[in-house]
Amino acid sequence: MTDGAPLGEFVEWRHPAGVIRAHYHERGQGDYYVVLVQTGGAGSNAYMSWFLNMDAFAADGYHVVAPDMIGFGLSEIVDQPGKRIDTSSFLAGFVDALGITDAHWMGNSMGSNAIVRLAIDHPERVRSLIFTGGEPRVDDDRSRAISRELGKTARVDFLREMFSKPEVSFEDMRRATAPFFYDATHPAVDLTTAMRLEAVRRPGVHQRERDAAFGQAARGRETFQADDLARIRAPSYLVHGRDEENFYPPEYAQILTESAMRACLVIPECSCTLIARCGHWPQIEKSETFNALALQFLNGVKGHR
Repeated sequence: MTDGAPLGEFVEWRHPAGVIRAHYHERGQGDYYVVLVQTGGAGSNAYMSWFLNMDAFAADGYHVVAPDMIGFGLSEIVDQPGKRIDTSSFLAGFVDALGITDAHWMGNSMGSNAIVRLAIDHPERVRSLIFTGGEPRVDDDRSRAISRELGKTARVDFLREMFSKPEVSFEDMRRATAPFFYDATHPAVDLTTAMRLEAVRRPGVHQRERDAAFGQAARGRETFQADDLARIRAPSYLVHGRDEENFYPPEYAQILTESAMRACLVIPECSCTLIARCGHWPQIEKSETFNALALQFLNGVKGHR
């Protein structure tokens, strides 16, 4: 076990930034690949993001792979540890290294933004897309103004406070994790808290996450131009939780949800589902519902190229 997860497989390739050694989990077999791209946040990794979904997709006949992104889990640039690269080139290199020509792609939050970039930069690699976790967001006056402020919310203030302590406690990590759920008593809150806590207690991770938390104040969050999203030609599906607050002021939460749902009106072949009583991680909080919706969509576009 590592980072609260079973140890998976590793694959290496040379990237312009250096030699990448990527850790990933694999389930199932066959030619219909589904690549699951993780959420961001302190202590997250591919297994934490998709531990309730991988087996369900594999059981329905899909060949599932879920990589830790650079800067998360056990993936790293071997000769430049700590360096990050753009997500699109990482994902393209990852599937190339595994000999995967094209795939169905699924992302949560940071992962949704990553597969948007991949679909724009490398459309030939994308059979379909499922976005979840309130991303991508369409750029407009309201979402743009809020995006600049998302590194200054109570949520990030608490992360800075938490990582300024010598060690992160279970109670603090639980407080940082529960707002990703609508139901703070959901049994997966403690499970994901434990996984995140084990990850941040690995050597060097605490300081890296502290630096990231303090850096968020200046960065804000990404939005996408409607014209860029309109370039996506793959069948796409949005599956978002309706009730994500996550330390945001109420007016922020509404605008963020609306700008995420607007992507359905911009991406040419896109459907959407908004799940009530669900927060940032529908694939965890409402895993059975999410799996059924995702598989219905995937089976409808299975052979699409």
